[in-house]
This record gives sequence, C-alpha cells and structure tokens, in this order.
Amino acid sequence: MNAPANFSDPAKSNNDFIRKASSTVSTFSPGGVLLPQQAAKFVELAIVKSSLLQDCNTQIIPTSTYEVDKIGFTGQVLHPDEEDTAFGSADVATPETGKTTFVSKRYKAEIGLTYDTVKRVLQGDTLMPYLLKLCADAAARDVEKCALLGDTSLSSATSLNRLLKKQDGFLKLITSNVVDATGARMNLNLLDEARRQMPPEYYDQEGLEFLMSKNGEIDYQAAVTARATVLGDQNFAARNATAYHQHKVRRVPLLPTTLTYNGAAKHSTAIFCNPGVQLMVGFLEEMNVRTAEDIRAGKFIAVIRFDVAFAVLHQQACVKVTNIRDLT
Repeated sequence: MNAPANFSDPAKSNNDFIRKASSTVSTFSPGGVLLPQQAAKFVELAIVKSSLLQDCNTQIIPTSTYEVDKIGFTGQVLHPDEEDTAFGSADVATPETGKTTFVSKRYKAEIGLTYDTVKRVLQGDTLMPYLLKLCADAAARDVEKCALLGDTSLSSATSLNRLLKKQDGFLKLITSNVVDATGARMNLNLLDEARRQMPPEYYDQEGLEFLMSKNGEIDYQAAVTARATVLGDQNFAARNATAYHQHKVRRVPLLPTTLTYNGAAKHSTAIFCNPGVQLMVGFLEEMNVRTAEDIRAGKFIAVIRFDVAFAVLHQQACVKVTNIRDLT
C-alpha cells in the first residue's frame, strides 16, 4: 500500500536537519577552523560569562608561543636642567625591558544537541550563534578554574586534576611577594602586610585589588565594620566594605577554600594586584569546530577545540597571601 501523500519519515527529516546543521557549521568554519570573527565572538562570550575573565588582561594571541613586551622605569628619570651641561651617562634613564611568554595549551569541549533543538535553532537561522554561546558558557567556568588553580604538579587521579595539571595558573605562577597568614582568618593586618610587600614602583598604580574567597570577604567585612572608629560606624551603618584604602576588595568564588595548612584542609589564598594588567589570559586565535551525529543517543555533537595560556606580566607587581583560615 502506498503511504499517504502527507506521510513524513522522521528519520529522513532528522537526517536532513543534521546535514543542514553540518553544512551551516562548515560555512563558518571552513576546514574545521573557525573564521576569525567567530573565534573573537567565542572569546567575547566567554568573557561575558566569567567575572574573572572580565577582570583579567584577556586577549587573543596569534601564535601558540607568544611574547609580550614589558617595559618600565624604576629609577630616577628627572634631573635639573642646567645650561651648557649635558647629562652624564649615569643620568640617562634606561627603561627596564623584558618579555612575558604565553605558551598555550589545547582544550576541547563537546556539546550534544537533541534533534529537536537542532531543528528549532536551524529554523531560526541561529545555529552557529547558539553553538558558540553554548560552548563559551560551558567552557568559561572551567577556564576560570584553570586560570586560578592550574598546577602541573597535581596527580591525574581525577578528571578535574587532569584538567588543572595541563598548565600552572595564577596561584602557582605568583611567587615573588608572598605573605604567610599562618592560619589566621582574613583581617586588616594581613591586608596591610600585603600592601607593604607591594614594591613602591607598583603600589601607586591604578586598579590594585584584593581578590579573596567568599569567607575571606566576610571576615574582612566583619573586621572593617567592627572597628571602634567613626569610619567603622559609617561602614557598619552602610554595610560598605567593598574597598580598603582605595583598593577594591573583590570576592572570587573559585578561589580555593580547602588548601592544607598544619594538617587542616580549611585554608585559602588571596591575591593583591591589578588583575586587568598583571593577570593575563591568552586565547589562540585559531580555533577548531567539528560536528558528528550520535545515532544511538539521537544527538548532534559539536566539538570545539581551542588553546589558552595564562601568564603574570610582572611578578613583582603581585602579592600572594597564603594559609588564610577559611572554613571553620
């Protein structure tokens, strides 16, 4: 018996949509490589999703090993201007130069879409924007974890460890200026010691911030609002404890709270720096996206691969406070 004229084969319909979806992705990623504007959009979406990436010096880098020039003056530059007297060679200011190197590592994200989802977004002609946002949203939090907690010395015992050991993150990279809290909770003395540890040539720069855990922020706010001064009374009344001596105090949710000190895995680490300059995140501009069909699960699979690197621009411009008691 012939099928009715309006009969629709679901399998054929699904195959048509999958072919169209694959063709659409190929248009935006010829040879599997995302077009530059699509790669830039992926990074933009990841930054929007991540408060840490918004705060950091996040950029797109052209090669997997990329050097960033750093230059500055730390000595005396000005001298009296006296007629008929030239500067001696010792008086000529020479900038201190150097390079910070990005070495990116490759990561991938796999996203599975049901056939119904593929049909819906294709009908709205929004498949590629949908895929980019989905992948960027999913990857952003894990990129945050790698940026903060990356540690090549970790074991491969867990999936998270295998992700984090790919490269060192900021907590591991900052080594020059370290304040040891020796198990004390976050308090004003620790913040003052971090300020003292900051070299004078970097202390007056704009944008210095204290980055700390949620409990660290709570302990800091309690210390500020409990002060027996007019300022303490004002802070208590307004619950205004978002800055300390003009330096913003920010909560970073992914900062660890279970680091071990004296056998107790209840400690955290804080950072004092200008993250928008010193904490660098580089996404390699070449990104790859491939698609496939999982017929058993009834899903359209998109796999995006990208390289990202983390670096600290000036070691001396960052202070790390370790062994802060966080959990009770």
